[in-house]
Amino acid sequence: MSQLQRLKIQPKFPPISRKQLAAGASVLMMAAVLMISQNSAYTPQQRIDIALDVNGPIGRLAADTWEPAPINTPQWQTIIKEGDNLSALFQQAGLSTHDLLNVLDADLSVLALDTLRPGHELKLWKTDDGHLAKLELVFNAAHQVIFERASSGEFSYREVKREGNWQPQIISGEISNSFYNAARASGLSASDAVFIGTLFRDKIDFTRSIRKGDTFQVLRKNQYIDGAATGEHKIMAVRFQRGNTRFEVFRNNDGHFYDENANGLSQGFLERPYRGKFRISSRFDPKRKHPVTGLIRPHNGVDFATPVGTPVLAPADGVVRTVTNHRFAGRYVVIQHGDRYRTRFLHLSRALVSPGQTVRQGQVIARSGATGRITGPHLHYELHVNGRPVDPLKVHLPRSEKLAKSQQPQYFKLVKQRQLMLDLS
Repeated sequence: MSQLQRLKIQPKFPPISRKQLAAGASVLMMAAVLMISQNSAYTPQQRIDIALDVNGPIGRLAADTWEPAPINTPQWQTIIKEGDNLSALFQQAGLSTHDLLNVLDADLSVLALDTLRPGHELKLWKTDDGHLAKLELVFNAAHQVIFERASSGEFSYREVKREGNWQPQIISGEISNSFYNAARASGLSASDAVFIGTLFRDKIDFTRSIRKGDTFQVLRKNQYIDGAATGEHKIMAVRFQRGNTRFEVFRNNDGHFYDENANGLSQGFLERPYRGKFRISSRFDPKRKHPVTGLIRPHNGVDFATPVGTPVLAPADGVVRTVTNHRFAGRYVVIQHGDRYRTRFLHLSRALVSPGQTVRQGQVIARSGATGRITGPHLHYELHVNGRPVDPLKVHLPRSEKLAKSQQPQYFKLVKQRQLMLDLS
């Protein structure tokens, strides 16, 4: 019997009664409810950096380790583990240093590959002659980055994002020594804790006024894709209770936060992340094309012609997410400002912060430099809003202003809805 004939044989099973079918469906529904309940308390793992040893030996796997695969099935894939090395992973997949450098060149615009963390999935496709044809990095079910080889041999990239379903969750806590420790113990991230502190900085002195027994509640929306939590979330409202005194803030539909009287609370960003005046050497350009290949190579930030050693300032309070080195981006730092804003600083000569560290607005976080692939010393500065790069010189950044009267009726309706949710919790 041929292999094809064997594949066509269908196994026979005894018939299933309606009672058995109903019982099985009930079990599956209960299991799904339990899974969603567990996922709602999901806390994202801390991001780790993975070194890029692009100068290490690159071997080849034996030919018999490869299995024939349909064109849409990756020929090699793995779940990232702590301590994994991108160069070693390429070696295991039988890919060359040249392939690695080509995809890193395309990654300069998105910086996705050099800050992998455990749980991410890496998928690789190869050409007939054994070179990298396609690479897919899966952060979660809602976010992937895909690199594909063009006819020129260079790589283009695209990000795939799904909106999914956002479900509310109330996170509560009681303070025993500090709000930060209580927030982390309740399941909030370090970035969440710092951001909440920023929102209340003009209302609560977190170093002096916080007392043992004070309580807080956070209304958060968590993202789900096909019933599974992705780890992405948004803070929608926060309430502090100190005895008979209550403090509340709410996220409006414009993405900014206001108190119960529609007064603006957002701290705002520094206009530029340095002191003094420096010439702009390259502007934000999301459609910049490579002069030879014609491939899109976006310039996702603004370059300032700063001399090596110029102090670089945190534009707002936040948590340091990444401090690493990139072959083309050089030494760089990424700071997360709440759940909506992120900043990047490339080509640094020195970083003065470490991952997980909290920083305050105006704090010196690094020194500008000339590392990576550049033509001269400068500071490359990026601002990302909701995961998308924007022009930091043109975007409307949050400011502490009262909401316009025309928008207040809709806002107060939203406030009542979220106050009810906090009350019911």
